[in-house]
Amino acid sequence: MKNHEQSKLAVCVRQLKMTDQKELLKLLQTSPAAQEAGLRLMADESTQQWAVQNWLQQDDFYGIWVRSKLIGGIACFPYLDGSELGYFLHKNFQGQHIMTMALKQFLSMTSYCCLYAEVAVTNLPSQHVLLNNNFKLISHNQEQLTYRWLR
Repeated sequence: MKNHEQSKLAVCVRQLKMTDQKELLKLLQTSPAAQEAGLRLMADESTQQWAVQNWLQQDDFYGIWVRSKLIGGIACFPYLDGSELGYFLHKNFQGQHIMTMALKQFLSMTSYCCLYAEVAVTNLPSQHVLLNNNFKLISHNQEQLTYRWLR
């Protein structure tokens, strides 16, 4: 973890709105973590805007804010008997327990009763985020681990 004081940052999680489109687009374009999470944008700017508008209309995309700045996201997608959870945080804010706090806020707000998360075996920080938020390991293979959270 970086400086202990940095972990005291006020984290706010809220559902993203159409008015957040410009800031979300900028974050998706500049965050390698977003691309690693599978949120890749096409090169064409109008296609990027269409994709972001579509995500925002789904009502399952939440922003992670620190000091009025969008620094990450949490999204849910249909999966098995629940939804799959995906999340990312800009690299400048990783290692400060922000994602653990953001996911805790998200879980307290969500109406979902069952969430799944798939994580690479090598992604220890993400595994800790899930375990610290009461996700349980339910399956694994050589490349990925699957966790489940039940309300």
